[in-house]
Amino acid sequence: MTVLEVTQEACRITAQSGREMGINARIVISFGRIEYSESGWLGDAGYAFKVPGAGAYEFERVWD
Repeated sequence: MTVLEVTQEACRITAQSGREMGINARIVISFGRIEYSESGWLGDAGYAFKVPGAGAYEFERVWD
């Protein structure tokens, strides 16, 4: 299994509103499966977005 991750401390951007936002992203790759999630965090204001809303997207390879 391979885990790729970016934390809000390591990835900071300026949101369209002009506020600083941290980006979190996580990808887990294992045999025949990928999981993906990301979010934008505006500090005291909470999440700007979460993709998906809860948990992670899960993709499984369909074998013929």
